[in-house]
Amino acid sequence: MSILSVKNIKKSYSINEKEEEKVLDGINLDVHDGEFLALLGPSGCGKSTLLNIISGLDTDYEGEVLYKGMSLKFLNDHELTDFRKNNIGFVFQNFNLISHMSVLENVMIPMYLNGKSHSENKTKALELLDSVDLKKYADKNVKNLSGGQKQRVAIARALTNNPELIIADEPTGSLDSKSQNRILEILEGLTQQGKTVIVVTHNEEITERVDTVVKLRDGKIVEVEQKSDRSFTEPKIPKKIRKNRFNFISMLKIAFSNFMQRKWRNVMISIATSIGLTGILLSLGLGNGIVKIIEQDMEGGKIPSQIQISLNNQQSSGIINKNDLTYIKNKVGQEKIKYFETPFGMRMIEVEVEDVGNADYTDTTPNYSQVVSLYDNTSIKVPSNTKDSILAGKEYQDPKEEGITLTESFLKDFNKMNKKNLTAESIIGKKLKGVIVESTSEGEKTGTFSTKIIRIVKDETEEENSYMAPVEMNQIITRNKFEKNIPYFILELKEPSENKQVMEQINSNKKYVAISQTAVVDIIINFIKIIQGLLIFMSTQAVIVSIVMIGIVMYINVIERTREIGVMKAIGYRNRDINMIFTSESAFITLLSLLLATLFASFIGFGINEIVAMKAKEISSVFMLDIVAVGGTVILAIVMSLFSASVPIMKVGKLDPATSLRYE
Repeated sequence: MSILSVKNIKKSYSINEKEEEKVLDGINLDVHDGEFLALLGPSGCGKSTLLNIISGLDTDYEGEVLYKGMSLKFLNDHELTDFRKNNIGFVFQNFNLISHMSVLENVMIPMYLNGKSHSENKTKALELLDSVDLKKYADKNVKNLSGGQKQRVAIARALTNNPELIIADEPTGSLDSKSQNRILEILEGLTQQGKTVIVVTHNEEITERVDTVVKLRDGKIVEVEQKSDRSFTEPKIPKKIRKNRFNFISMLKIAFSNFMQRKWRNVMISIATSIGLTGILLSLGLGNGIVKIIEQDMEGGKIPSQIQISLNNQQSSGIINKNDLTYIKNKVGQEKIKYFETPFGMRMIEVEVEDVGNADYTDTTPNYSQVVSLYDNTSIKVPSNTKDSILAGKEYQDPKEEGITLTESFLKDFNKMNKKNLTAESIIGKKLKGVIVESTSEGEKTGTFSTKIIRIVKDETEEENSYMAPVEMNQIITRNKFEKNIPYFILELKEPSENKQVMEQINSNKKYVAISQTAVVDIIINFIKIIQGLLIFMSTQAVIVSIVMIGIVMYINVIERTREIGVMKAIGYRNRDINMIFTSESAFITLLSLLLATLFASFIGFGINEIVAMKAKEISSVFMLDIVAVGGTVILAIVMSLFSASVPIMKVGKLDPATSLRYE
């Protein structure tokens, strides 16, 4: 029984629709276990084609190839790949080493599929290099070796998975006589170890060293010459085909090595790709930062979350009363209410500050001339109890306090009217007398009050009212026989997130109008998000261009590495293994792009924050990258790498290993 039997193999290539060229015409051949056999013949006689068929690289033929009685015809592509990995070692005429890798890395390439540890594989690879006298060159790049040394590296690589059959295609074709002799010695040594060696050659000198010479001409065997009477053993039972165990770390090593081979091109592509990702990160960071500022202001009380409820003047001509108060409480639900206040107010038309001067607001009505009652609940955020808003005086903590809270605008205008230069601190404690006015159906009604200045608050927009505790203000209104009209209710919910729902409930009754600054803020936030979305969409166009660009680069990489892919398929790499390598290379490019984009966006965002801080010190930052933004961009980068690698992956799947090995 032979280790290899070739039965009536025929192979033709189509020249056009009508013509075919026969390459092999009825080849029958038996190869024994441990035999050193040479296929001899001129160029074009079908030697290399026969080797491709024997090794399972070429499956388009007539006839049958039996390996230890197992027909290769019944193996699918994956099984043929595993068959080559487990049973065949290739030695090519042009060496077919991977030029950007070291000697050791080239030898270890097939070993990445065996599932063993890196240290085990490295030890085995060094032993093989030692067997071909190249151990001292292990870390040297293969480009720096002589032709004979390269061929010895190829032989060491062919032996990594302990194959039983060595196929050598013109292994000495481009070597000098000394290197040729060394290669033949190594191949002879392999047969003495029980391995079978098939050599393709057109060199008559080689035939003197082999056991059997098979001469081919015009696709036929014309002579079989037995050069040795050495007896051959019966072949062992075929080794069980071991499936590939291509581990993740090995894949990344190969992918990174490929990435570094073209590092400058890949870096330039990464920089170009990072532009679109930078735009997305900036859009997310700026939008998130602004929204965060608004949310912090809301939580800190700078943007009140209260709902203001007033009568709809078009639906009611009355004033707010106890029935309205009861209706609103029942409508909202007492269990949802944090507090429910009924502020009231009065308008000053004349003011006199003791020993300082006076002011007249008869013809003008600045906001600070309106005095609004503070809340019984002192925890409600207003300028009078917000530390950052108080220029002078203590925080409002007692609804029974006596005194008036005035604004920075009042002080500014008062100084101007009286040609003074009073400071907020200097006016605290001064007595203040005022004239107040109330408009009624019978005309205007005036009254007076006397109190002291206890607090000055900021009003940068000059729209802040003056304030007074409710107990004292109620006394003033009662003493002057004014009507205590309540213009609106102030409602705060325990859960501000329910504001929108409660406002809709109240507004369903046309008698009332419920408004809240949170509703306005929600509109602003939604507008910011729309702008943010538009900016992201615009940046995404650059990302799409980048995906195409990376895809083109990866496709060029496939074309440039066609022969390398052919070698990898020949030594046992499946399409999916090679696809994983190219996908990882694409991932390296996109991840580098993501890293650069994060750095660029952070640098630009930091600059924006610094500029804003110089203009508005109370704003901490308008650019803020959170984990969601970065995480979303990481996912986008992963999707980019998968899309970019999709076209090259399809190309890899279509590459025939035999054709790829001949690619120039």
